[in-house]
Amino acid sequence: MKISLNWIKQYVDLPHDLTPEDLADRLTVSTVEVEEVIFQAEEYSNMVVGEILDIVDHPQADKLKVLKVNAGSENCELQVICGATNIYKGMKSVLALTGARIKWHGEGNWMELNKTKIRGVESEGMLCAPEEVGLTGEFDVSGVIELKDGKPGQPISDVLGLNDVIFEIDNISITHRPDLWGHYGMAREIAALYNLKLKDLTEIKIKESNEVKLEVKVENPELCPRYQALAIGKVKIQPSPFWLKQLLKSVGVRPINNIVDITNYVMLKLGQPIHAFDRRQILNNSIFIKTAKDGDNFTTLDEQERQLNISMLMIADAEKDLAIAGIMGGKASGIVDDTTEIIIESANFNPISVRKTSVALGLRTDASARFEKSLDPCLTEIALNTVARLIFELNPEAEAISKIIDVNNTKTKEIEIELSYDLLFKRLGQEIPRKEVVQILEKLEFKVKEKGDILIVKVPSFRATKDISIPEDLVEEVARIYGYDNIQPKMPLVGMQAVGDSADYKVIQQAKDFLAYGLGATEVYNYSFVSEQQIKLLGLEVDHHLELANYLTPNQRYLRLNLFEGLVKNMQNNLRASEEVNFFEVGRIFSKEKGEYATDNQKKDFLIHQPQSLAGLMYGKEKNIFLKAKGLVEQLLEYLGLAYTYNSDAETQQPFLNKAMYLEIMVGEDVLGFISGLKVNNSAVVWQLNLDVVSKYTADKIKYQSLPKYPGMVYDFSIIVPISTVWADLRKEVMEVSKLVKKVELFDTYKIEALGPDLTSLSFHVNLLDENKTLTSAEGDKVKEKIYIMLKKKFTAEIR
Repeated sequence: MKISLNWIKQYVDLPHDLTPEDLADRLTVSTVEVEEVIFQAEEYSNMVVGEILDIVDHPQADKLKVLKVNAGSENCELQVICGATNIYKGMKSVLALTGARIKWHGEGNWMELNKTKIRGVESEGMLCAPEEVGLTGEFDVSGVIELKDGKPGQPISDVLGLNDVIFEIDNISITHRPDLWGHYGMAREIAALYNLKLKDLTEIKIKESNEVKLEVKVENPELCPRYQALAIGKVKIQPSPFWLKQLLKSVGVRPINNIVDITNYVMLKLGQPIHAFDRRQILNNSIFIKTAKDGDNFTTLDEQERQLNISMLMIADAEKDLAIAGIMGGKASGIVDDTTEIIIESANFNPISVRKTSVALGLRTDASARFEKSLDPCLTEIALNTVARLIFELNPEAEAISKIIDVNNTKTKEIEIELSYDLLFKRLGQEIPRKEVVQILEKLEFKVKEKGDILIVKVPSFRATKDISIPEDLVEEVARIYGYDNIQPKMPLVGMQAVGDSADYKVIQQAKDFLAYGLGATEVYNYSFVSEQQIKLLGLEVDHHLELANYLTPNQRYLRLNLFEGLVKNMQNNLRASEEVNFFEVGRIFSKEKGEYATDNQKKDFLIHQPQSLAGLMYGKEKNIFLKAKGLVEQLLEYLGLAYTYNSDAETQQPFLNKAMYLEIMVGEDVLGFISGLKVNNSAVVWQLNLDVVSKYTADKIKYQSLPKYPGMVYDFSIIVPISTVWADLRKEVMEVSKLVKKVELFDTYKIEALGPDLTSLSFHVNLLDENKTLTSAEGDKVKEKIYIMLKKKFTAEIR
């Protein structure tokens, strides 16, 4: 947003020694972020008033003249070549000197003017047309600009009032301050910062009439809390005066005509958007504020046709739509050259409604930007009065031809806040004079009463819609106006204590560290959002996934139901450069089931189920990739201290898993996870662990102990068993033979062709240990013999 310093000076008398740079710095540290300070006069540097002293024909060109131009006492007389037809002796015009930036014939880019020869005759400057110096609209001439005022050599910026200073404000810094979206609100802030007097707004008593009977009906008061209208007749559409056009152009608004310019001026002055309708286009002088119909089309003032829906608030008459409420008027009801009677609209619209409509239509305007900020409903009356006053000043014959219609459904209550000096001084970190506290708040137009050590503060309506609601807000007001630099920095005395990690967090970190550092796996981070393509690649149903209402791209439309929707994509991307991958990821997955966290005190509604999951994917060309992945999972589970078993009879319902290579992992009666081949790629194996179950069985159970004091024994077994034998079952039985058995580890498996297709060979280690003494060979052999007997009996094993 652009703020004009000359405009600000209309409402507050600034100190003469206050520079624009200093003002910008003060505003930045206290109120708004000033991104840039633009000196308008710099655009017209090296441009002065030039007076034509003599005119002669160019010796080499019939259409050119050679002029002697008085450029002031310093530059004296200059020779200038000119082709304009409206020049004469004694005429004063805009003279561009060497170094001035002009646009040749108003076309192309800005260029720096230099001395040159035109058809052999030297030209030391240039008399300028309006379009060549950016003054189109201020001077309606065919030829060079003719000036009525100014002395030769006087800078053009001074003569034409082009010496303004413009502050470029970052809009984000005033999102919470609807009162600062106009020059008067900004002047109020500056007056408070420098302890200056703010000039009152000029108001008039509008002489109402019954000539035209306006009717306004608001069908949805929640979307339009207040709507005011006034009909004005005997209006003449014409260009605005120079001062008005210059103010508008200085802040980046293109002048159009006097009525439209006045509405823009008031919006930029007060922050309240105003709209003017041609009364002829409003059937029976009746205005209806209602929502649109789905599928209706509406052509806005920018001549774009836009499709409406039922959520969009419209201004209409009995037959047609006139404007999109709070955003833009319609082409059919706009002000045109022969308009003589207008209806002024000054309204307050629901900020959320305006924002949603603006986004849906892709149409953002100066008006919508302000309505989105929760404008003060009281501002509509001030704005309507200001518009009427300016119209009557610029159109002396204009008059009100109706009564002021005011449909007021506002329900705002006056906010009163109690602020204790104790709270204020604690938050500031120091005491400041109480009298100064009161003065600061009153300068900002708060009403203050002292009651002992308590301030009773009434919030003005223009700060009550979105900004000030609690005592801490008032503390901030005092601090920023008092000046943060005036508050002595002091480190607070705060007791610091390290926050302990939760049990769940510890388990996750242990698992991640062991997988990455101990097992060489690579951790990946994927978005929780997935595409329809990722879902269908795994053979899953899109309808089972939660769809985002505001997804950014089609590739992020759904919430993932499992981590493999991202891991498979990671695999595909990495196989372009690598022959094997070993990934894992920790993250939440989302289902449509009801979760455990309530969203209301009555516990009627709950968030969706979103458990933490740990999953991995391993890809490789070797034949034993499944066993390799299984070994990785087993090492992780052993590291976490989980006494797991396998359920080989379990079947999966997931379409992307290989049922013939599916192994369910159990801890007690709980399903911990699974290991399985991946249907999408036969050379890939996936695994998954439920972290809730992992935490349940590992939390606070892992304890460090010293190395064994006494040596143990290791026995190797090689047996032949039926090929249908499940290693997990065999391992479990071996572990239960004796308390001395501490570990059973498979290290080889292969088939012997001579034995036939129904038998296989297994080789494994058995570690024996007694924590209280050294094992004897006899004790070890006794356990070994028990294992042999058990293997023969339960698994029909043959010892090799």
